[in-house]
Amino acid sequence: MTVAEAQVTDTTHPVVKDTTHPVSVDPELLAIENAKTPKEYVIAGIKITGTKYLDESLLISVSGLSIGDKVMIPGGDNFSKAIQKLWNQNLFSNIGIYFTKISGNELSVEINVTERPRLTNFTFEGASKSESDELKIKTGLIKGRVITENMKQTADENIKKYYADKGFQGVEVKITEQRDPKTPNSESLTFDIDKGTKVRINQISIYGTKAISATRLKKQMDDTKEVTKLTLYPAKDSSSYGVVNPMSFKEYIDQQGFLSYTKSKEFLDPYFRFKLFSSAKFNEKKYREDEQKIINYYNSQGYRDAVIISDTLFYNSKKTVEHCHQS
Repeated sequence: MTVAEAQVTDTTHPVVKDTTHPVSVDPELLAIENAKTPKEYVIAGIKITGTKYLDESLLISVSGLSIGDKVMIPGGDNFSKAIQKLWNQNLFSNIGIYFTKISGNELSVEINVTERPRLTNFTFEGASKSESDELKIKTGLIKGRVITENMKQTADENIKKYYADKGFQGVEVKITEQRDPKTPNSESLTFDIDKGTKVRINQISIYGTKAISATRLKKQMDDTKEVTKLTLYPAKDSSSYGVVNPMSFKEYIDQQGFLSYTKSKEFLDPYFRFKLFSSAKFNEKKYREDEQKIINYYNSQGYRDAVIISDTLFYNSKKTVEHCHQS
């Protein structure tokens, strides 16, 4: 007779009917199930079934049940607590507690478990050899460990973060489980990775700044840099925020910009931009951190109420992104 049971529905593999328990039922055990008046029993025996790799005595200890324990049936919570304690180990897909024998007020109990499969191998489809080697470390996967939903979710998140740090946007990961025919109760995991598009930063436009030049503000962005550029026909720097008019040659001469590195850089930027140590890859997290660095710089210059009102990202056909800030 089953007194309590917990189960995870496995939609990946077919359900196998459990034939380990007898079909006939002891009338005394059936009477316990149908009893309406609580009665105290003493646990006379505890047996673990279904385990292949785990120590039975350890599982009994984890359950919190002991021979000699007094239990109230119906109404007691000893068995539901035992299942919860075992369930919290994330080692099982099914746990059931059965009454197998009764003699007077002495009760024998069987705890039947179905162990989760263990990891025998894992591969990364869509990743290069060097990327796969790095992902083996980044995902934290270890062969021989029990496969859990948390393990798969953590690996999925770490894979996406790994490629996001490399500038890839819209990374998708599909996880496939496959039984390992060589090892009982074991599976291999395949991570099918669609990297999405690798995005680089083409242009950063800053609107609304008057006291501090856009060139100086861009310098505060340590991890958000624009691509190298060389052109005689710079693109028009405009957006819904307005138009940024580049410094004209006349303004450059009149302001003696040739005597200032910052003004010279500002004048040349629409035509020539050289980034020796920057890949210009776009990383959302680092971009947000760099926005805060702009605010911090404003604060350090005495502008305590400085804020970035809004920002917009534009993607173009060359797989580059343009940032527009309004401050």
